[in-house]
Parts: sequence; C-alpha cells; structure tokens
Amino acid sequence: AGEKFQTSPTHLLRHTFDALGNGNLAIRGFLREWAEPTYKLSRTLLLLFLLMVSFPYLPGAGAQFFQGFTVFVGALLTLGSAGAIGNIVAGTVLTYTRAFRVGDRVRLGETYGIVIEKTLLVTRVRTIDNEEVTIPNGTVLAGAVVNYSARAAAGGLVLTVRAGIGYDVDWRTVHRLMQEAAAQTEHILADPAPQIWQKDLGDYAVEYELRASTSRPEAMLEI
Repeated sequence: AGEKFQTSPTHLLRHTFDALGNGNLAIRGFLREWAEPTYKLSRTLLLLFLLMVSFPYLPGAGAQFFQGFTVFVGALLTLGSAGAIGNIVAGTVLTYTRAFRVGDRVRLGETYGIVIEKTLLVTRVRTIDNEEVTIPNGTVLAGAVVNYSARAAAGGLVLTVRAGIGYDVDWRTVHRLMQEAAAQTEHILADPAPQIWQKDLGDYAVEYELRASTSRPEAMLEI
C-alpha cells in the first residue's frame, strides 16, 4: 500500500510542483511563484477526471434514484457556485498575469494596503489602520489594480510632496530647501536625484512639487 501511495498521480504532482517551486526543476517561461496555484488547479482537475471515470462503476450508479440525486446535486452546485467559479477564474488570471504578489503595497479599488494572502477565491489586504480586508478576486479583476511595489526595485517609486510658496521667496531658495529635505529623509534614493517641479502659478503663491524616489514602497507613508 505504501508503494502504491508513493506512485499515486497526486503524489507525483506534488513532487513535480514542489521541485518547480524550490528551483530544483526549471521550465522556460514558468515562474516559481506559479508552482503552488498550478498544483492546486492540476490536482482539482485530476480529481474531477478520476471522479468522472469512476462514476459508472460506483455501486447503484444505474439506479433511477441515484441518477436523480446526482442531477439534483449538480443543479445545486451549478446555481450555488457561479460566483465562486467566477472568483476562481479571476484568481487564476491575477496569478498568471502577476498583477501583484504577497507583500506588495497595492490599491485595489478603494482599499489601500499590503497584500498578506492571495488565494484563488479571495485576496486579503492589511490596511494602514491594521485592518484585514478580504476582497473577492472577481471584484479585484473588475477594478483597477495599482501596484506600488512592482517597479520599486527598477528605478524606485516616485513620491511627491507639494507646497505653495509666496512670490516673495526666491525660487532658488525653495529648490535648495526641498533638495535638502529630501537628502535628510530616510530611504530616499540619491539616484535618480530628487527633482523640483513648478506645478502652478497661483494668485498669491507658486506651487512647487518635490519628486523623490524610494526603493521601500512598504514604508512610503512614513517617508
């Protein structure tokens, strides 16, 4: 029995995707982060296939009562799982399009925070108030996904601060003070160098915008 279990299809699937996940096995174009969700999808499809194949051989499969009962159960699953199936499809799309990963700082619709869990059904986000928000993947896919972490390692995430300064203050002084403030702020990158933009000429003040980059998007609010 032990030998049969060791060579079962699900056991082989588990070993294969474990190897893909830890890097012992590599397939061109297949990312390591896809290993776990792909394993779950493959296992589900395999179990459904085995159930379909073995169904005619179940005791009483030809009885009218058994057939009627299976139709009833099938109707319940069809009507009750439409939303769940939509969320699973959405979760699959989000996984393979790499919209975000666990640990990324994101904005999903009106929810802003760090992704703490991503499953095929839901995505969980911890907000800045330490609230845990559970969002169905169908809702996530239907809206805009803003990922602050995706490009932080390649050039940094740009943070902006605006200030209205009166016309009596020399613009060179404003630029110097803003650059010094950026240089004294923790986690601000020296390259690319902070920039100061003139955004608007108001009736009584000039609106300046300091643009500085960071590689620490998880600390963007503190920065």
